[in-house]
Amino acid sequence: MKFMKNFFNLGTVVFLVIQALTTEGNNQDAKTADNPVNSFHGDLDGSLLENQARKRQSYGVCDFSLGNKTIEIPFENPSDFFNNTDAPLVIPCNGNSFRIQYEADKINSHYFWIVESNDPLRENGVQFVLDITNNCVKSGYYEQSADFESLYSDRTGYYNIEILSNSDGLRIFKDGSLVASFSSADLGHEKYFTSGPKYLYLGGKAKGQILSNIIVSCTNGDSTCLLTSSSYEKITPTIDITSEETSTESNTMETMDCAFPKTQKIINKAFKNSYEFYSNIDSPIVIPCNGYSFSVEYLADQINNHYLWITDSKGPLLDRGFKFEMDIDEGVPSIFFGLKLGLESIAFGQDENYKIKITSDESGILIYINNYNVANIAASSKDYKKYFSNGPKNLYLGGSKVGQVISNIIITCSDYDSSCPSPSPSYTLGYSIYTTTGSVNPIETTTTETISEDSSDESCVGFKTSYVKYVYSPKGKINYDDPILIPCCKSNFVLTFDATTQSDVSVAFTTSEGIYSPLGIIEAISGVVSGRSSIRRGSYNLDNVSLSKRQNLYIQGLVQIYYQNSVMTTYVNFTKAASYKVSNYDFNQLYIAPLIYNSTILYAITCL
Repeated sequence: MKFMKNFFNLGTVVFLVIQALTTEGNNQDAKTADNPVNSFHGDLDGSLLENQARKRQSYGVCDFSLGNKTIEIPFENPSDFFNNTDAPLVIPCNGNSFRIQYEADKINSHYFWIVESNDPLRENGVQFVLDITNNCVKSGYYEQSADFESLYSDRTGYYNIEILSNSDGLRIFKDGSLVASFSSADLGHEKYFTSGPKYLYLGGKAKGQILSNIIVSCTNGDSTCLLTSSSYEKITPTIDITSEETSTESNTMETMDCAFPKTQKIINKAFKNSYEFYSNIDSPIVIPCNGYSFSVEYLADQINNHYLWITDSKGPLLDRGFKFEMDIDEGVPSIFFGLKLGLESIAFGQDENYKIKITSDESGILIYINNYNVANIAASSKDYKKYFSNGPKNLYLGGSKVGQVISNIIITCSDYDSSCPSPSPSYTLGYSIYTTTGSVNPIETTTTETISEDSSDESCVGFKTSYVKYVYSPKGKINYDDPILIPCCKSNFVLTFDATTQSDVSVAFTTSEGIYSPLGIIEAISGVVSGRSSIRRGSYNLDNVSLSKRQNLYIQGLVQIYYQNSVMTTYVNFTKAASYKVSNYDFNQLYIAPLIYNSTILYAITCL
């Protein structure tokens, strides 16, 4: 991999570096093109989010606490880190709407890389550096820079870093202040970050350095997060082998946004300047969103000035919102949004329209012109959230010429705003497991039943438990760690896990006596890396087999282990890999670990 030379730098003493990596490796294009969104993450149960994460279902957000990252191998400079990244954490979000928060000390530099490929030789993500160096100033990415000297005077405590990504782009906050913003047009991250989980590589300058309280949030109704529901339809797969078919997956979930199209605004009274407009505004367009998460977009001509004011006030005299104005002087636009900004670079002739978009959310307000982010207001610098959370807002629009038209006005309420139609109280998860060879028949979805939360006769059916595990197995021993209880009233269940791993993954099913039980274990090895899967019964072997003398790249695989009517069947990436008839053995727990090196495992157990 390459550490690119174009940076975004901040500081005289502390500076940030962010860059978009859009160069694609020519050896894996087909792999990415065929990489489907992993519907397993959308099927995680609330037990994960109650235990390990904080799930805010009403806002379409689910948080995953990833703990701390201790730097074992330090890197003196960013290029060394980006050329040697290893052992990523998984960002389980399927789309590009996510947030990363963590704390970093004020003494040591640190680096991270968010990338959609688990192959660190492929450049298609975002790199970030917080470089703490005395009196260091460098030219910035897109010529942007900022002075952080005042923030660096105190070397005690921690910096609070927040990275916020959505369909509009990516923003970086430090201690609540917006320090960098890039549109999706700049980053191209929408191309890469919508195909399933991402990978977060973390590095630092000092051995033992700790990046703490790492929290990843999937936002904007990402399919990883479940809607609250009083009932759901459960598809029960059977082991009956019938006919071969193509894989079909459908996970229908109501959208979290609702758009209210407005046709146009015709200017009936012209204003020479914005002061006249703000003193005489009238006839607002109502923004029906009850919360502060919304967007307004429209088209404006390139000849006439126009003005905008969004406020919660019903009159023009209270300054309880924000104002925006665009002035055009001989075809060259400039805007005023807290400060005046020249926009010569986006002037492209007076016979076209400018596409304006304003977004508001919990982190700030952003202005986009022709899909480029040109101005921002951080939430910490204004109190718009205080006023914009109390019901509908008013949108006032004005212009410099009678008959001027501001067209294609669309208002969108976001983050499950209460003005949007309520989502369905149920969801359907349907799938067919298939094989790519002609010799093995698929599991077919044949039975559908509705399970209600207050069901009393078979209350365990449909119950799930889910979790995230980060496991390292050193050479010489499989690190099974702590057992995972199988929470089912009856014996039938399915274990589903998404593994990002450097080796095959072993699952040991045991009695309550654990892996050293005199009855032995049932070991199911899933060949995510090697392609060789097996299920056997025997005693626990302390030793493992080194698959190679070097650490492998990370491979992602979806594994499903069905146990039904005393038959255990393993599927790897929807292909039947192994089957075993279990007799005279009652197990109630399992262990899971890679055969060697690192794995990140996101798993769920569903009672059938």
